[in-house]
Amino acid sequence: KKKKINSPVVEKRNKEPETSSVEKRNKEPADEQRTSNEKRWKQSAFWMKTNNQR
Repeated sequence: KKKKINSPVVEKRNKEPETSSVEKRNKEPADEQRTSNEKRWKQSAFWMKTNNQR
């Protein structure tokens, strides 16, 4: 991504913080969702296990 030699320095300086903040904003909810999904899946798996044992 960072090997654009022709792009002006000003554009680069204005672009990078924006993309990093956007990436951060897009990344955090995804991580939260993944952990919540994992928890839900583990819970369901646990319940299935307990139900099958009865």
